[in-house]
Amino acid sequence: MTRRGQSTIEHALFLGAVMAGLLTIQTVVQRGLNARYRTMVDGAVTVAGGSGQYEPYYAKSQSKVLQSHTVSTTYVPGGEVRRSTRDRNIVESGEQTGETNLDADNAWDQK
Repeated sequence: MTRRGQSTIEHALFLGAVMAGLLTIQTVVQRGLNARYRTMVDGAVTVAGGSGQYEPYYAKSQSKVLQSHTVSTTYVPGGEVRRSTRDRNIVESGEQTGETNLDADNAWDQK
């Protein structure tokens, strides 16, 4: 192999290594920017009197549901048996609250 061919291969490998490094760093930088953006938004919402962004992991829900299941059995002369069922679900009340008072400074201190 000539020196010129070897130089081209070396340049291609070096360029590939640089590209792989940039792609790896891109993920780290993107996560850092997203964390900074979220902290700024949470701070702005807190100043405005809100409770932070919606976070389903910290949401609490509570509801009162009444359920009934009725089975009626009728015996007909001749050995025939007829069954009927009736199901009822009634939701009386329900609420869902999201407690998202975590920010970047105290997120690890929550127990």
